[in-house]
Amino acid sequence: AVLLGAMVATESRPPLWLAALLVAFFAVFHGHAHGTELPPGQSGLLYSAGFVVATGGLHAVGIVIGLVYRFRTGRIALQAAGAVVTLAGVIFLWRAL
Repeated sequence: AVLLGAMVATESRPPLWLAALLVAFFAVFHGHAHGTELPPGQSGLLYSAGFVVATGGLHAVGIVIGLVYRFRTGRIALQAAGAVVTLAGVIFLWRAL
């Protein structure tokens, strides 16, 4: 979150392979890539459906961000949001250490 927030705040345009690597890193280390976080007693089908809905929601957010980014005020708002995410992530990491 810290890295992605900083990239948004500074309007960085990483190469596609780096963006894909960040997403893959996030997915694998959160266990969602293969459903490895399935809680005991949970239905695999319901878990998979929830994952598909959540992924679809993330894609929808990405589309909205892309649309908002087309406008100057939207870019400023996204940069501010990226700065907030970066700050919150740094505070979270600082407190966790």
